[in-house]
Amino acid sequence: MPTQPSSSAHPRSSLRSRAIHLTRFLEGPRRVVKLLDAREGFNRYWLLASFLIALLLIFLRDPSLFTRPQFWAEDGKVWYTQAYGGWLHSLTIPLGGYLNTLQRLGAGAALLVPFRWAPLVMSLEGLFFQALPVPILLSGRCRRWAPLSFRLLFAAVYLGIPDAREVHVLCTNCHWHLAVVEVLLAFAAAPRSLFGKIFDVITFALATVCGPFAVLLMPFLFVFWWVRRQRWSLTIFSILVAGSVFQLTLMRHYQTARFYRPLGATVARFIRIVGGNVFIGAVRGSTPYGYKYSLFVCLLSLLVGLAVIAYCSRNASIEVRLFFLYCFG
Repeated sequence: MPTQPSSSAHPRSSLRSRAIHLTRFLEGPRRVVKLLDAREGFNRYWLLASFLIALLLIFLRDPSLFTRPQFWAEDGKVWYTQAYGGWLHSLTIPLGGYLNTLQRLGAGAALLVPFRWAPLVMSLEGLFFQALPVPILLSGRCRRWAPLSFRLLFAAVYLGIPDAREVHVLCTNCHWHLAVVEVLLAFAAAPRSLFGKIFDVITFALATVCGPFAVLLMPFLFVFWWVRRQRWSLTIFSILVAGSVFQLTLMRHYQTARFYRPLGATVARFIRIVGGNVFIGAVRGSTPYGYKYSLFVCLLSLLVGLAVIAYCSRNASIEVRLFFLYCFG
């Protein structure tokens, strides 16, 4: 008859089996991380899921913007009012020194519903464009920016920036989110599908008449084409040039300016704006810290912020480096 194992062997085998189970358990997250680093980007179903999750997270930050919507800043007194007086004509009216087609499209859509729902329509437009950068960043087209695991972190930081009330679900400032979409696509891999090409053409054609961002992006896009030699970049560049020329030509007929007094630009104010409002504000929220803190604190923040960016740029891809330059522009 086979001999039974002694009782002293049970604890060793039990400990060995537990160690094996623990090792397998820990290998799970490691495999997930390796999978995320190895993959170039999400497929279409995961991209749709990431977009829906981004919409939900943005909604949960302040549901009252949708349950009790209301006009904010220029939403009512400019975009909706001028669209009500003639929507097609309002598309040709610049404000702040450039065209604002995205906001005027939202106001035109708001005219199609009863007045009580007009603010909600414009808020939904702001929600859509605020969430749009997330699936683009996580797609395979941005694989050269950084590994997917890092891009997931970037998307989380983008959605979780504290106290961003000036640009959070607002039709008036939704063109800032479109500028993020614009730079992500400009420094991305060329689209392979017909849908991707149509999406790029529509996005950049719209972006050229939504603020001054296209003019700022053109020199960096040319550098990107010079380095990557990507033929699609020349197509995008031609769209930006044509749209910028159209906007500048149209604006010659309007003698309007945003400011009617000298701005008083000084080195001290530059330090306060970048060091306080940009760097400290990105960490703590949108409060104007540049005028709340001393000049020394703002200068220290500016130097630390520039040092971090310079350090990150050493080993970053050309896409990330051009993104930094675009942001400074």
